[in-house]
This record gives sequence, structure tokens and C-alpha cells, in this order.
Amino acid sequence: MAGGLTGLRVLDLSQALSGPYCSTILADQGAEVIKIEPPEGEIFRHMGPYYRGEWSCYFVGLHRNKKGMVLDLKKESGREVFLDLVRVSDVVLNNFRPGVLDRLRISYPILEAVNPRIVMASITGYGSEGSCRHRTAFDLAVVAASGVLSVTGTEDGELCKPGVPVADLAAGMHAVIGILTALLERNKSGRGQHVDISMFDTQISMLSYLVSWYTATGEVPKPIGTGHQGLEPYGAFKTKDGLLVWTIGTESFWQQLCQVLGIPEMATDPRFVTAKDRHANRSEMKRMLEEILATRTTAEWMEIMEKAGIPAAPVNTLDKALQEPCVKERNMLVEVDQPRYGKALVSGNPVKLSRTPGEEFTPTPALGEHTVEVLEKVLHYPQSKISRLLEEGAAMQFRPPQESAAP
Repeated sequence: MAGGLTGLRVLDLSQALSGPYCSTILADQGAEVIKIEPPEGEIFRHMGPYYRGEWSCYFVGLHRNKKGMVLDLKKESGREVFLDLVRVSDVVLNNFRPGVLDRLRISYPILEAVNPRIVMASITGYGSEGSCRHRTAFDLAVVAASGVLSVTGTEDGELCKPGVPVADLAAGMHAVIGILTALLERNKSGRGQHVDISMFDTQISMLSYLVSWYTATGEVPKPIGTGHQGLEPYGAFKTKDGLLVWTIGTESFWQQLCQVLGIPEMATDPRFVTAKDRHANRSEMKRMLEEILATRTTAEWMEIMEKAGIPAAPVNTLDKALQEPCVKERNMLVEVDQPRYGKALVSGNPVKLSRTPGEEFTPTPALGEHTVEVLEKVLHYPQSKISRLLEEGAAMQFRPPQESAAP
């Protein structure tokens, strides 16, 4: 079945995480994504610590539904092939540091001259323009510089890196938004444009209400563990055998929770009547609630909470999270038959569309696996030209790894 973006061609020059995550989202929706790598391959093809055969498990999790091509853009003939592809494509995605596109002579003004309809999306740490653009960027550095790390940690001030690379992933998602916005506008104007995504910008944006709190009060936010400054009880609480979280956002939920726990008097206790009261006395409140929670397991409490409609959830480890029934029901763990790897189980497509669901998944391409196919079927090059490009090293086709000699 065709996806919602079938017919869209994306040239993906990106590496690591932010760009590949963006192009995976586009590919899942049916876009033809041609991943263009240098002859040595992108840096995360060999990202540890887990491998199967020549495959990095990290890399396999990020590159399904794409075609793999190798071009040496430092060679003039390789650059010319790339520009030919730009002529017949819709989007160019990159996450190079500022200045690299200029050195390779593939900056947006050059691509626009080749194809006025092309949309180029650039993901950088601090933006393509401005005084910060040349800062070296990686996820943790951006999370730290943006202030996100300063509010992530325990109440006593011990900081903790977010469990997933939020700056990389957010930049990838915002790049998708920017690309689709530019494509929609192109339908009216007939012209592409440059989409400039900064990892730093995305983190400032995602601080959202914390920014407005600070600008209104001058109070600098601090880490509060799993808690919340405006809601109580909120966060992780110990049960007999683990943890569950409550997100009690209204007074009616608080009163209902006290009834379910068998402590209706707590709802009218002056220390706990309002969220502001409960926040001021949260240590005592938490101690009292955890005394009750200690009498049952997390699963037992969850059954009670779900029946009562109280917002709660178990603190699952990943293995338990993947066993939640909605993972199977919503196809969020999908199987891909990866050559020389076996059955690869990877996270599914979270964008669910009713008519064009995007639930077909092809394997991660080997280095240069589709180079010749793209040259033949997309650019319609004659075999003589393809052979010359391969001989020059401007392009490279896949070479199967050497099998171990039989004893």
C-alpha cells in the first residue's frame, strides 16, 4: 500500500541520529529516501556496544525503509552526480556543521539554482546563522547549554542525563515539521526554501512553560526528580515491589484517590487540601501515601487505579514496556528480515493514518547497496558512465563481507 508521502524523493546526507531519525519518519510514510554516504560509510554504522555480524544494532534501528548509496562529494564527478539527483528530487537533508556545505559546494543557493523547487533541511547544533553557529554540538552539550539538563535530576540537585537523546530526537522531529511545511508552501509558490533547524532552538522551545514561569517570576527552575511544581501528588511512589507514578492534576482526582486508598480524611486535612498545600508538605504526604502503597504490589495497585480511572502508570523497564498490550495492538515493535543479521525487532511507526498507514518495513541498506540501482533507474545513466564512476571512486557499490573460509 502506498504511504502518504509516496512520490516524495529525499536525499539524505545526514549521519548519527538527528538527521537519520528525521528521514526514518519520512520513509515510514512512504517517501523514497536515498541515504547518501561517503566511501567510508557514516560514522554510526559502527556504533557500539552491540553488533550482529557487520551490523551495529544502533544503526539497524535507524535506517529501515531507505536506499543506500555511496558518493564521494569531494570528487567533482561525485558532486555532479549529486546535483543530477537534486534535479529530480524534492528534499535534501543534512546535519553537517556550518561551513561544510560551502566547502563541498552544495549549499542551498547552489541547489536552488539547479532546482528551484528543492527544499533543503539543515540540522545544526546552534543554527546555520548567528554567533553561536560554529560551536561544536552533540546531544548532551546542547541539553546542558539550553538549560534542560539543569532541571533534570533529583530534588537535592544531582543532575541526570535524560534517558534518551532529547536534543537529537527533537531536532529530527522539528525537521520533519519544517520539511512538510515547506513542501505545503511550495504547492502555492512553486518554490522550495531552506529549513534551518537548531538543536538548541528545539530545547528552548520544549522548555515551554518553564520559560514563561521564569520570565514571569524571575525564579530559576531547579530539578525536582519526578515531581512537579504545580501538581501534587505527581511522580514516582514506592509500592510493595516497585514504583508507580501518579499525575493527580485536579482536586477531584485527589479526593477520589484518597477514597480509593481508604483515607478520605486526608483529602480534608489542612496540610493537603489544595495542590499548593500538598506541594508545601509533599515530604509528609509522600511518606503517608507510600505507607499505604507498601501493602500491595504495583500490579495490584494498577488494577485498582485503572478501575477507578485515576491517572497512574507503572514505572516499567524497557522489557516490561514492550510487553504492554498496546505495543502489539498498535504495531509498535516490528520485525525486519535484515540480511546477515537475522530477524531485527525495531520500534514501529508512531504516526497512524487511516488510509495510508505506513506499516511496511524494508531492511536497513548495506553501504552502497543501491548505488547502481539509483544511477540506473533514477538518473538513467548508461552503463559506461556508471562503470566510469565506480572506477574513479566517485561512486561505490556494495561489496558483501568476506565469508570465513571453510575449515
